[in-house]
Amino acid sequence: MLNLALIKHCVNYIETRYFGRNIEFTMTTNGTLLDEDAIAFLAEKKVDLLISLDGPKEIHDTRRRFAGNNGGSYSVIMANVAKIKELYPEYYKDSVHFNAVSDTTQTFSCFSDFILGEEIFNDENKFMLNYISNQYTEQKSSMSEDFIIDREYEYFKSLLSRLGEFPRDKTSYLLDSQFTLIHLQCYKSIELDQEHIPRKFHHSGPCIPGVSRLFADINGRFFPCERVSELSETVMLGDVISGISLEKTTRILNLETSTHSKCKDCWAYRQCTICIARADDMLGVSAPETYRACPSVCESIDATFKDYCVLKELGYTFDEAMEMGS
Repeated sequence: MLNLALIKHCVNYIETRYFGRNIEFTMTTNGTLLDEDAIAFLAEKKVDLLISLDGPKEIHDTRRRFAGNNGGSYSVIMANVAKIKELYPEYYKDSVHFNAVSDTTQTFSCFSDFILGEEIFNDENKFMLNYISNQYTEQKSSMSEDFIIDREYEYFKSLLSRLGEFPRDKTSYLLDSQFTLIHLQCYKSIELDQEHIPRKFHHSGPCIPGVSRLFADINGRFFPCERVSELSETVMLGDVISGISLEKTTRILNLETSTHSKCKDCWAYRQCTICIARADDMLGVSAPETYRACPSVCESIDATFKDYCVLKELGYTFDEAMEMGS
């Protein structure tokens, strides 16, 4: 948003070059520079907007501060969000979303209470919840026991609401993504695909680099996504001059080569989510880094399967729920 003119130029170029195609634009922003000119442009182009908002003022302002005066950005962002909703209510309803990077030293309820307590947020504007990644960093973050207990209790209430045993509007929208995971990992991959298990199978973690998404840095270098390190040669696919290296793409896609002897016998093979971002040690595809990620991945898959089985046993009907969008 520091260079709105460039953004407009890029959008115009794409619309001119790919006239007649169905093009969708998305943008992530900290929300501080959303003035009326920017909002009008985003609304006109129906840009899917993801605004970073890390919780209530007392939490958000400790981490997202202006460099010039060290002041917090919460009040500015909320004023801009209110402006979008006032000027373009339909655009706000359909295309504006929020992303929270949680402070795991706090309790989870401070986030969920914040969302439920603010009238400007509603169930049409879903929140995404993310945690600070420990990948590519020496300083590791951890979750407090209180945060974990609080989050699991809120998740329990969310599951109860799916069964009609708890008011839906009293649950945290931050945890909707966990239910989506149950739908994707269990319902779609088990129930819908049970008659189509292939003779050969590639574990599900890696995407096809450069196909599902492609990240370009300011120097024109290509990476498979924004989650990898731009300092790592392992994940650099190529650049705007030389194009994409098929050799590197193949190596990233088949990162399991270094761990195949163990991976092929793993019970969680089909649902594995380990990708190059977790297997890269800045020198190459690392077996130790892959094995380090295994316990948490298997634990997550195991918990997802258990939640799925309990919901099924209690009569939850996934196909009907998905048709209704709940």
